[in-house]
Amino acid sequence: MVEARKSFLFSIIVSTVFTFDPNIKVSHLAGCREIVLDGSNTNSLTVPISSLSNNQGLPNELLRMRLFALEHDFYIFFKETENATYNYKLVISGWENTKCAIQYNPAGNYLTIVDCANLQDDFYYSEFTLILTKDGLIQLFKSKEINPFIFAKVNLPLPYLSFGKLDYTTQKIRLLFDCPANI
Repeated sequence: MVEARKSFLFSIIVSTVFTFDPNIKVSHLAGCREIVLDGSNTNSLTVPISSLSNNQGLPNELLRMRLFALEHDFYIFFKETENATYNYKLVISGWENTKCAIQYNPAGNYLTIVDCANLQDDFYYSEFTLILTKDGLIQLFKSKEINPFIFAKVNLPLPYLSFGKLDYTTQKIRLLFDCPANI
């Protein structure tokens, strides 16, 4: 009984302090699309926002997407055309798992950089909600939070998303995206 109570308390503390959640099981993620990013970005995927089957945006949103990530330092690219490099890049747990950023164009101009240490884990999934509003606001929320931890105003249209990761690291990122709202 004491061990069960300790485990329960540990789960509450881990879930509260960090974004990752040891209670998310792979079976809970049925219905999500998956990509494994290896750093070469040869298996990167570009998708039209209109093709995301679980995009349940509110009337003022172009995109509302739940996603889950395992590991750190991955990117979500917002693109004007399918073959564009990118217009904006959302960096999640970059700089050795310490910062998040929204970058404008490949030239490296950052619109915002925030501290996000301990945001992700190597063993447990982290849950996020990504929103792109019709007036051009990119927002990323931690699991069950009502305020975004990073956001920036961008120029539209951005009808495509793509995914990638830092190319010189060896760890692979498992990303589950376009997840149903009821997981």
